Amino acid sequence: MKEVGIPDGVQRSQLRRRIVERMMQPVTARQLAQRFDIPLGKMSHALRMLEQHGLAMCMNSCSVRSRVYWLTGIGQKIQLHLRRDQGLPEFDHDFPIVDWDLYGWVCHSHRSAVIKALDHPLQPSEIKRRALQQDPNLRMSANNVRDIIRLYLAKGIVQPVLLRKKKHPLYDLTSVGRSLRQLLYASHAPAHSAF
Repeated sequence: MKEVGIPDGVQRSQLRRRIVERMMQPVTARQLAQRFDIPLGKMSHALRMLEQHGLAMCMNSCSVRSRVYWLTGIGQKIQLHLRRDQGLPEFDHDFPIVDWDLYGWVCHSHRSAVIKALDHPLQPSEIKRRALQQDPNLRMSANNVRDIIRLYLAKGIVQPVLLRKKKHPLYDLTSVGRSLRQLLYASHAPAHSAF
C-alpha cells in the first residue's frame, strides 16, 4: 500500500527510500555506496532516479566524477515524513556550505586521506604516516602527499606553517580545509546513523 506523500519512485525502491531517509549532508555516490555496502553502479543509478523524481540534485553538475548529491526541498520534506513515521529524530542539516565542485574534487581517496590526516600542522612524511594509520589499505607515497599539498596550497585548502628551527615548513588546514574535513568525516558515519 502506498504511503501518502511518498512518490512511487521512492516507494518502490527500498534503497531509494533508505537514501532519502538517512541522508544528512551532501555526499557522493561512492561515499553512500561504502556506507550502505553496495556496488557503486547501483548507488549511482539510485541517485539518478531520485534526481529524476525531483527529490535529489547534483550540487556540482559540471563534474563528471565525484558528483555531490543533496536532497531538494521536496526530498527534505519526504525525509521528514519518513523519519517521523519510523519514530526517528529529525536531522538538523547543519553542515558547512562550501564550493561543491571543490568538495567533489577533494573526495578522491588520496586527497581526502591527506585532509583527514591533517588535524594539526604536519610535514608531508608525517601526513603520509598518519594517513596510512587511518587507512592501512591506502597506497600512497610521500611524493603523492607533496603533490597533493602543492595542489591544496594553490586552492587555499592548506597553508604553510614556518617554525624557526625547522628547515621545511609544516602544513595546516585553512578554514576552507577544516570545513572540507568536517564534511568528509561526517560522510563516513555508519549507515545505521546519519551521514
